Amino acid sequence: VAAVAAELMADNNLEDLADLFDLVGDARRHEPPAHLSKRSRPADAAPSAVVAQTDLARLVLAADDDLDARTLADAAASYVAALHRRNIPVEPVVADRLAELLLEADAPAELAQCLQFKVIPDSPGLCALLLARRDPDLDTLALDAMHRLRDHPAVVAALLASAHFEAACRVALAHRVPLSPKLILDHLNPALLTPSRRRALARDPRAHLDSDALAALLLDRDPASSASSAKSR
Repeated sequence: VAAVAAELMADNNLEDLADLFDLVGDARRHEPPAHLSKRSRPADAAPSAVVAQTDLARLVLAADDDLDARTLADAAASYVAALHRRNIPVEPVVADRLAELLLEADAPAELAQCLQFKVIPDSPGLCALLLARRDPDLDTLALDAMHRLRDHPAVVAALLASAHFEAACRVALAHRVPLSPKLILDHLNPALLTPSRRRALARDPRAHLDSDALAALLLDRDPASSASSAKSR
């Protein structure tokens, strides 16, 4: 299967490649033998592909000197579409690879559409991939995905790393994420914190910081003025 898929990709024959992926995704081979009773068949068993997704990602969608990222991204998208047609859940290894290929092909708009229409499922690996690019638009996609995953500590860490201090406080307070000095020091961009502020955080013995105190400490504001500005907003 890997050899045939590679040959079709080299010829840019996406139509036949889609047909091949449909055959690869045919779940009928995984049905229990006819002699088994209905009672012995798992009623809620999810369909699975004939070829493991990890194998196909490793053998077909891996980096190739003879194929550019756009060709590989089209092949990955065709494979994911075939899985959706068969109601087979897309595994993170395939979803993350498709996202990576779309970024390499300079197609962030396509990636955003894939996330919007749930072609690519949310996953921690995908969020890490998006945040690593240090692009504001991709950061937004990652934050949205983390919110959908209800990974609120990761949201707070990402907001701190991008200097959105007050937004980090709001998320932390709304979802009861502890805002300890260690969390701030671990995830805050060091370039955004002066030595005096860093020493103040390191000395603070409190286990939690409320949003007003955090804004005052990190942004050199008076806590009372920070509270009044929050109320005015």
